[in-house]
Amino acid sequence: MEYDKIYEKPEGSIFRGLIGAVLGGLIGAIIWAVVGVMGYQASIVGLLIAFLAGKGYDLLKGRPGKIKTVVLLLVFVLAIILGELLKIIWYIHDGYVQAFAELTAFEQHFAMTEQEYFVKVIPDLMNNTEFTDAVIQDVGTGLLYGALGAFFLIFNSGKKAAKKRAEAERNRIPTPAYTPEEKKEI
Repeated sequence: MEYDKIYEKPEGSIFRGLIGAVLGGLIGAIIWAVVGVMGYQASIVGLLIAFLAGKGYDLLKGRPGKIKTVVLLLVFVLAIILGELLKIIWYIHDGYVQAFAELTAFEQHFAMTEQEYFVKVIPDLMNNTEFTDAVIQDVGTGLLYGALGAFFLIFNSGKKAAKKRAEAERNRIPTPAYTPEEKKEI
């Protein structure tokens, strides 16, 4: 007697999907930093990060379902934080370059290195409430915009999966209630 498959092997790979989402998130984080350094509000790029992470997941054939939602949300949050960190690093680097350029040749010889400058400046920035408030605001609004983008991606992904399941169910060949031998007896 033939039986329908109760469990089908899930299609796609979680690992490949994760790699695709991370690559999309990295591209988005770099765009976040560039937009922020140019002086624009980078939070709208949160939508783009969610889109790029989702596209990366799909392009590398990640497994659909709840795991996709978890991977995309994790990658999108980390990408926004990474983008903000890249922007801060660029600002610190730019401050060092400007301060170094203002020194005389003799002073430049005795000036601190860029690494020493980073070590000195970062604690000062962390204690600056204006700076930390601005970072929290940027990341928060980026997460809000990204959540909107992620919601639509996940919602559309769920609709596509439901449509695919319904189509597979329509195309499924029903299993007879009896075997061919039993049919001959009838």
